[in-house]
Amino acid sequence: MRGNDFMADKLKPQKLVRRRILFILFAALMVCGALMIPRLARPALALRLSLLFNMRVTMDNLDLDWGSGEVTVTNLRFHNQEGFVQRPHLFVAQLRFRPDWPQLLNKNIRIQKIELYRPVYVIERKLTQEDVSNNVKMWWHWIKSHRRPATAGAFSFLSHEKKWNLLIDRINIREGEFLYHQYGGGKPERKYYFRSIHGHLSGLIWPDPQPEKLDEEVFLKGLIGERHPVPVEVKGHASFATYQISFDLSGKVRNGSVIDYEHLWSGLPVNLQSGSYDLDTHVICLRRNLRSHNTLVLKDLDLKSRRSLSGTIWGMPVKTWVRFVESEKRLRLNVPLEGEISSPSLGSGEAFNEAFQEALRQKTVRGIQFFTNGAEQIASQTESLVRETPGLFVGSIEKIASIVPVPRMEMLELPGKNHGDKEKTAQPETTKESL
Repeated sequence: MRGNDFMADKLKPQKLVRRRILFILFAALMVCGALMIPRLARPALALRLSLLFNMRVTMDNLDLDWGSGEVTVTNLRFHNQEGFVQRPHLFVAQLRFRPDWPQLLNKNIRIQKIELYRPVYVIERKLTQEDVSNNVKMWWHWIKSHRRPATAGAFSFLSHEKKWNLLIDRINIREGEFLYHQYGGGKPERKYYFRSIHGHLSGLIWPDPQPEKLDEEVFLKGLIGERHPVPVEVKGHASFATYQISFDLSGKVRNGSVIDYEHLWSGLPVNLQSGSYDLDTHVICLRRNLRSHNTLVLKDLDLKSRRSLSGTIWGMPVKTWVRFVESEKRLRLNVPLEGEISSPSLGSGEAFNEAFQEALRQKTVRGIQFFTNGAEQIASQTESLVRETPGLFVGSIEKIASIVPVPRMEMLELPGKNHGDKEKTAQPETTKESL
C-alpha cells in the first residue's frame, strides 16, 4: 500500500505538468486562431465580394476583437471596371461594425451600428458616340443577371429555403466624399462634388418588406462645389433597400458659386464671369418616379457675350438680354423636374439643364417684355399729352374768362369840363407824346 501511495504521489507532479502543457497548447492555438482567422478571412471575403460585384475588391487589414466581437476593416477598395478612370469606385479608410453573431445562425445579419470613416464614392458616366457606360449600372445589372435561380424538380423543396436578411440600425458617416462625373461624347463635362460629409442613415432593412413606407431616416451635411465649396444640407426619409426605390428629401445650399456649374449655361451665347446662387429643393420619388420642385436664386451675375452684340438670344438682342440679367441683383427661378429615376435624361443631368434654361428663358423674356411694354406705354402717353397740351391750355383760359366777371369801367369827370353834358363821350386828346 505504501508503495502504491508512493507511486501516486510521484505521478501527481507529472499530471500537473501535462495539464499545464495542454493548457498552454490550447491557449497557443486560440491565439494563433485569433491571429490567423482574420488573415484567412480577409482574402476569402475579398474574393467573395469580387465575384458578387464583378469588380476587384481589396482590403489592407481585417481585424476581429474577440472580446467585443467588433470587426474592423481598413482601406477597403472596390476598384472600377475596365474603361473607367483608374480610381476606386468605393473607398473606405476604416469600416467598423459589430454583428449579432448568434443571429447569423438564422441567416440574419443584424448590425446595430456601422462606422464609415472617410468613405469616397465615385459615380462615373462615360459617353461615347455609340454607347453610355455607367459604373453603377454595370455591377447592378451583373448582380441581377447572376441571381441563383429557384431550384426545381426533385429538389424543389430547397426553393423554400430561408434567404439572408440584412438589418442595420444605423450607419454613421464621417469625413465622406461623393463625386458624380460625366465626360466624353463631345459634350460638356459635368461634375457634382460633395466633401466633408457627416451624417447618418438609420433603419435599413434588406430586402424591405414594405417598400412603400419610408422608414429610413436620412441626414447629411457637408460642402458642395469643386472650386468654391459652400455648406449643403440634405434630410428626409427614404426606402433605399429595394428596387422600387422611394424617398422624400429636401435640401438647401447658400451662396454657392455659379462658376462650378458652367455646364448649365452651355448653348447660350454668354460666358459666366462671376455670381452666386441659393438653392432650395424638395424631391419626392415614389417607386422610381421622381418629381422635384427647385427654387434657384441667381445673385450678382456678371456675364460676357460670346457673340457679336448684334446677335439674338431667344428672339431678343443679346446686348439687351445681358444688361437685363446683370441689372437684376436677384433672379428667382422655379425649376420643376420630373421623370423616371433611371431615365437617361435624369441620369445625365440633361433634364435639369433643359429645365434651368427654360426657367431662365421665361423669366428674362417676361421681364424684358414688361419693361419694354411699360416704356412704350409711357412714351405713347407722353406723346399724346404733349400733343393735346396746347388745346387744353387754350380751352382752359377760355373757361376761366367766361367764369370770372369783368368789371365795367366808367369815365371820370375832369375838372374844367361841362358837367351837364353827361351823354357826350369824352374823347382822349391826341398828343405827340401819346403817339
